[in-house]
Amino acid sequence: MNTKKFGAIAMVTALPLVALGATVSAAEAAPAPQTKISANVSDKTPAAGKRFTVSGKFTAQGTAAANQVVKVQAEQANGTWKTLTGAKERTTAKGAYDIAVILNAKGQRDLRVVGVGTGNQPNAVRTFTVTVH
Repeated sequence: MNTKKFGAIAMVTALPLVALGATVSAAEAAPAPQTKISANVSDKTPAAGKRFTVSGKFTAQGTAAANQVVKVQAEQANGTWKTLTGAKERTTAKGAYDIAVILNAKGQRDLRVVGVGTGNQPNAVRTFTVTVH
């Protein structure tokens, strides 16, 4: 009977040691910087047919994503995303972009900017809403 008690105690003692080992190895593995993009809209309530801009910065692995493609997309009624005609450009050496957009359909529009990752880098996406009047 005492053997069972000691066996249970040994088992309980071993669990925290295993968990501690897992915690230490997880702490040692620092996460790599991600691919990110910001989006600043010049007018959140643009008039139909009038120009507004979407600007921001695209970074990959913590540094400016120079000369990379950024595009503005609109969500369609079926939930898919479509790149707006002419709303695509390459970033500057500092990862900056400034894209002109003209929307004709009135109402609330869900838009997003997509910074296209290169190689095995993922795309960076930032979603925002404008209300066209």
